[in-house]
Amino acid sequence: MTDFNFLRIKWPKLAAIAADAGRLVEVSPADAISAMQNFCDWAADIALDMYDIGRQNGITQQEKLETLKATGHVPTDVLGRFQNVMLAGERRLYRQNEDVEEARVCLEDVYEIGRWLNKEADHAGWPPRDEFYRPIIAPLGMQADGGGFTSGGGFSEKAKGLQPYIFMGIGALVVIALAVLGIVLVLKGSSNGPSPTVPVITPTPTVSATPMLITEPGTDVTPSTVPETFKYADELTINGGNQNTFYKKLWKFKSGDIKFTIGDKRYENGIGMYIAKSYITKTQGTMELKCKLDATYNKVMFDLGADANLQYEAGHGKYRIQMYCDSDRTTAIYDSNLNDYTFTDLGVTANLVSGAETLVIKLTEQKGTKGTINVVLGDLRLVNGSGTGTEAPTGSSSSSASATAPSGATGSPSSSPSFTATASD
Repeated sequence: MTDFNFLRIKWPKLAAIAADAGRLVEVSPADAISAMQNFCDWAADIALDMYDIGRQNGITQQEKLETLKATGHVPTDVLGRFQNVMLAGERRLYRQNEDVEEARVCLEDVYEIGRWLNKEADHAGWPPRDEFYRPIIAPLGMQADGGGFTSGGGFSEKAKGLQPYIFMGIGALVVIALAVLGIVLVLKGSSNGPSPTVPVITPTPTVSATPMLITEPGTDVTPSTVPETFKYADELTINGGNQNTFYKKLWKFKSGDIKFTIGDKRYENGIGMYIAKSYITKTQGTMELKCKLDATYNKVMFDLGADANLQYEAGHGKYRIQMYCDSDRTTAIYDSNLNDYTFTDLGVTANLVSGAETLVIKLTEQKGTKGTINVVLGDLRLVNGSGTGTEAPTGSSSSSASATAPSGATGSPSSSPSFTATASD
């Protein structure tokens, strides 16, 4: 077993995490890799502290590594070892069998990361040798010296910073008191004389409402535009998917939640689907979801594509999405046809059949030699109305946003993830 005792002098907790991972490699490779991911997370935080780089709570391991890479202090091979451990953690989500050999390779990566971190700390004369040291991850909003973040000083320090504002406030109160005193004296002096004439000002009436338009019989009237209202499909009741391979809003795995992503766009809403390779008996398999509509809608809108968080190759088969209304399987309102992982269809609008109570989503997957594809229906939403509006339907928990420019995607498109996981089997 790899010896991590050299880390105990500076970081006893980090050494303990590595030792636990080493003991688990042969017994439970998946748990060992999980412990090694924890080690790498700590190591990245320690390196950021060492380089005096401030950061906020909640940043991902990927963002930490990108920041370390930008400093230019971390060798490429060390960054590659960080990446190897992170990818191994993602790959174990899609495997039924544990891989002892992969865990051994990752343990060697962790050992080399520890050696580099220890050597780098010696060069910098860092850190203080504290048995209870933990990486500093600051709460939001408290700016530390040098652009970092801290938990803030004592009350006396904060009060010292507020002294100028306290004196300004006191000065303002004195001025107001003098002004009030002057007004009182003026009024008292004028009470013996004739009462001043107060002019009566009649306010100009304003029109605050749109006047009603009255038309004579036979007059052509242009109908007003009905604002679009929408509701995300993941807020509705969905049945089906007996292999438990569909997800609402994001992928939920043992290692954590992953947001749906198509290309360089991440989504807060949508449906994720895939068919495990083990459920496909011949060349292809199908699954259906039935989305129960809780109101009258006239169209469905979404983006379609393979999830960009995962790493695909030519051997990952093909997929097809079809949509129907109610139990009608003869006329599809949408059909993507059979495509590979490179296919995307963005900004799709499909008209629903009038009076439809159910939207049926059918996924067909053709397995390849390396697995199947995780398919994303980003911002999948049901819409009614004929114009462009921002009002969400009554009872919807959606934030107000135009149906043609939904708020499901996070602001402007974010960069594609630098480190990707392997696709599902």
